[in-house]
Amino acid sequence: MALIRFENIGKAFGSRTVFSGITDEVDPGEYIAVVGPNGSGKSTLLRIAAGLLRPSSGSVTLYRGGTTIADEYRSRVIGYLAPYVQFYRALSARENLSFLVSLRARTDVGRVDEVLGRIGLSDRADDLVGAFSSGMLQRLRLAAAIVHNPDVVLLDEPFANLDEPGAALVSSVVEETRSRGGAVLVATNRADVADVCSRKLRIADHVPQH
Repeated sequence: MALIRFENIGKAFGSRTVFSGITDEVDPGEYIAVVGPNGSGKSTLLRIAAGLLRPSSGSVTLYRGGTTIADEYRSRVIGYLAPYVQFYRALSARENLSFLVSLRARTDVGRVDEVLGRIGLSDRADDLVGAFSSGMLQRLRLAAAIVHNPDVVLLDEPFANLDEPGAALVSSVVEETRSRGGAVLVATNRADVADVCSRKLRIADHVPQH
């Protein structure tokens, strides 16, 4: 049974149609590369999947155990990482993650310290996020995406600003998610990332021709 289904998804901004007619199902264990030229709508599709942006046409449905997930519970089963995800700069890493956990009732608060250790920020857990480097912020974005053990993880250029150990961490999160029956969609311009995915969703196939 699919974890997420796109049914005839289209998005337009004013008179400009970004893409249309995207229909696909994402099954447990899949690692899908969302690929296309800059500006083709890769990030837009992930934002629609995350419930952060409404499609102009079509619908996105999430499932757990064959049961449809209501829109108000989408944040409990979706994990989302993107370069523009922001945190409260005057709060610590632990405080930021604890706030996110409080919004997701099914997540154990004890998971915060576990995840901070996992992403290598235990020793900076109580430092204010405003003092974090770009690489540390990207690690914290990864933590925010997985702290609630989501079924579907959406990664928008996840390797940006990460050193080699950080990049390896992203890869291990992908494999862990897949091994427990989850799925991962990654929006990327990197051929080496797309080539290790189980398949590709090509946005260019759904861009109107002029």
